[in-house]
Amino acid sequence: MSSEEVARRPWQDERAGENGAESSISLIDNQTNFMAEGDRGAKLVDQGHHILPVIPRSKTPGDYYFRSWHPMPDWGRYGARLPTDLELDHWRRWPGCGIGLCLNDKFVIDCDVANDADISETIRNYCEKQLGSTVTKVGQPTKWSAIYRTPKPIRPIKLHPLEGLGAGNQTVIYNTHSGTGLPYFYPFGDEILEVHHDDLPVLTEHQVHKFLREAFEMIPERLRQRRLSACRSRTAMTSGHDLRGTPEAIVDSLDWIPNADLCWDDWIAIGMAIKGALGEDGWDLFDTWSRRSSKYAANTTKRTWSGFRPHSRGAGTLYYLARQNGWQPAPQLILNAATKEAAESVHIDFDTIRRNALLKKEARHGLR
Repeated sequence: MSSEEVARRPWQDERAGENGAESSISLIDNQTNFMAEGDRGAKLVDQGHHILPVIPRSKTPGDYYFRSWHPMPDWGRYGARLPTDLELDHWRRWPGCGIGLCLNDKFVIDCDVANDADISETIRNYCEKQLGSTVTKVGQPTKWSAIYRTPKPIRPIKLHPLEGLGAGNQTVIYNTHSGTGLPYFYPFGDEILEVHHDDLPVLTEHQVHKFLREAFEMIPERLRQRRLSACRSRTAMTSGHDLRGTPEAIVDSLDWIPNADLCWDDWIAIGMAIKGALGEDGWDLFDTWSRRSSKYAANTTKRTWSGFRPHSRGAGTLYYLARQNGWQPAPQLILNAATKEAAESVHIDFDTIRRNALLKKEARHGLR
């Protein structure tokens, strides 16, 4: 399917016209209250959706007081309960109030592919095939979000340009988009307003992880993230006093850290962390992980590894990055090398004690 054919599909609100959103910004009143319009807020609550107010032209939950908007610090409470009639009445009066959806009981597959309608459409079709057809909103052409429900909360996952929004997140469902000047819209079927929570397709954690990893492999290298976002934060990337990890846990975590031609600094950070976690025993893992990139050069990789002298990055760094992408280590997996050594030591001591006790018992019987 050509880009022109995809573009003729309902990616873009028809009000935008031939020249895109810029030609239609004037159609939208900046003070439109999406809660009040058509009594949308109350109808969403009747459909079992946990909603909250959002600052106009933003994605930030907000409060309105003293004639101005302010970020809402405790918006998470609406994930645990539906808003009251009194709260809805207040929100209807707030100028420009948008609507957000709490995701403790929902999960959103978010595709942030920009300027490539073919890839975006391919991923959306694959999402529909693997996870089921559902409510899908669009803010900008080629960028979409599919909304599902979950039997239990699922943690967010990031594999840019794909993302899974879940427990602890909220997503905007009605507002004026800051980039287009137009409202979010639902071009592929029903709006969220028209679907009860219980009628949304159900996703399990296994389905989410499987889909995102498979869909990520469908994304061309040129569209993948070239930076590990957490690597930009030194605090997030430190491992504390004990850098060491267990080989099993390091191997498992690296499966959740993509290497889509990462920049030099991020590549160095991962190499340092692997060496901090496993010492020289980590070389094969670093080399294997590095080979996932088209930039791989054997001599450079070996020489760079030899120069690593980690002092603050180790297993904790890898575990943090993997968890950011949805990794949840199995309960029986031991993460810390010292913990594993202590457990093995206790096991050895127990065997020794049991053997000595048996010898003493035999000795006593021999004396009788």
